[in-house]
Amino acid sequence: LCSFMAKIQFYPYDMEYKEVDNRSVVYLFGRSSNNKRITVVDDSFSPYFLVQPKREEDIESLMTKIEKLKLEDEDNDKYEVLETKSVTKKLLGKEVNLIKVGVNVHKAISKISKVIQEWDAVKELYESDVPFLRRYLVDNEITPITLVEAEGEFITSKSKVEVFKAEKIKQFSEDAIKEPRMLGFDIETYNPAGKAIEPEKYPVIMISFYGKNYEKVITWKKFKTDKKYIEFVDSEAELIEKIKEVIEHYKPEALVGYFSDGFDLPYIETRAKKYKIKLDLGLDYSNLSINRRDKTDAKIKG
Repeated sequence: LCSFMAKIQFYPYDMEYKEVDNRSVVYLFGRSSNNKRITVVDDSFSPYFLVQPKREEDIESLMTKIEKLKLEDEDNDKYEVLETKSVTKKLLGKEVNLIKVGVNVHKAISKISKVIQEWDAVKELYESDVPFLRRYLVDNEITPITLVEAEGEFITSKSKVEVFKAEKIKQFSEDAIKEPRMLGFDIETYNPAGKAIEPEKYPVIMISFYGKNYEKVITWKKFKTDKKYIEFVDSEAELIEKIKEVIEHYKPEALVGYFSDGFDLPYIETRAKKYKIKLDLGLDYSNLSINRRDKTDAKIKG
């Protein structure tokens, strides 16, 4: 049986990684060269860090010792070394021989490096604090929003868009994405107190959307108008459902607004919870996520 690898080109504009079957898997959300949204999955890249031995003649024995490391935490999460490799790097202008330690999941770096740095034969650890997605992009020489080529196959997955599993991935050219599809939005809320913002108590009265060849205002407060872009609904719950509908229909690559991460999206999320409406806007059907501590960090996957 012959298996033929397909090739695709796409512009990645959003990314994340998940732990799947005890491996860190990268998800690149983007627009394909034929203008369709796509998710590219890559499970071939292992998180890693570098170890410097005190004496270069100890490299082989140290590699053998490191390869045997396997840890487990109280949640039964497993952290293990997948491989070690001798590499040459420049350190303060001088070439040094280091050990590259590949592990199964990104979280394993902190767990395993903590053990290794206590060993007598180890002089120093490097690059154990590099964020995983940054590491992935740098090592693969990928620049987001520019044209990337992936080789692999389309797979079936729970997703609103096609999913492509990459066996190989590389920068194709420096062509940047043309006219990213952006949708601006803004809400108005009922606020009789004037100062305190209380999303648990007071409703969203209206929302406006603006994009290329697109403008819409949705409200449940009825009034006379001849404006075609104004749409009336019967309740706040219906308005929230319409928000989902507009975003799904317009398919933006970016939602933009004035302090929308800190105000509009958290407010909409609080009101949606009241009506038990799922804001499953992510390309993988995941919900809008709000970082409540940060107050300026709302995410919709893809």
